[in-house]
Amino acid sequence: DLHSFPTRRSSDLVGAFCATRGMKVILKEDVRGTGYEGDVVEVKDGFARHKLIPSKLAIKATENNIKILQEQIAEVEKKAKEKRDNATALAEKLGALEVLLEAEAGEKGRLFGAVTNVDIAKKLLEDHDIDIDRRDIVISVPIKVLGDTVVTVKLYKEVSADLKVKIVRKGEEISEPQKEEVESAAEPEAGAEIEAEVQAE
Repeated sequence: DLHSFPTRRSSDLVGAFCATRGMKVILKEDVRGTGYEGDVVEVKDGFARHKLIPSKLAIKATENNIKILQEQIAEVEKKAKEKRDNATALAEKLGALEVLLEAEAGEKGRLFGAVTNVDIAKKLLEDHDIDIDRRDIVISVPIKVLGDTVVTVKLYKEVSADLKVKIVRKGEEISEPQKEEVESAAEPEAGAEIEAEVQAE
């Protein structure tokens, strides 16, 4: 059976169904590296038969299934908009944050190793209660020195966020300006929690 799928114009769906190599499937859930829920994609036959279809992550893109998908366009558009709106709101929140990480470094500021997307994801969860899959954090240039940098966080299709990351020497006292920046970034979240508690009372 079909669940809801992101919007697709009829012409796009029919064109996607044209015979090519591999197997055409309709994704029922987001599949990393393959596509998003509702996408009509071509994958290797074995991947479809042994992974996607048995796991109920996709169904064959038959003419009948595509017709059903076309009939669900209104519901599809609503669900896709909700996902996009949620991703956009999260992108704005991430854009206003700065993740502060401590690392061991030599005299010239070069790190003994490198800061990874795992480190950033863990710090986001610990300090800001934001759970981001580390694979969605893209570090274009390896972080191997102290200082400021920006990484990209992929959230949903074309929606992404630029996240500021500051690397300081482990054990080093954080300056007052740095403290103010970190505290000000956390204030909106604290304010929202207080407001929610007041409304609940």
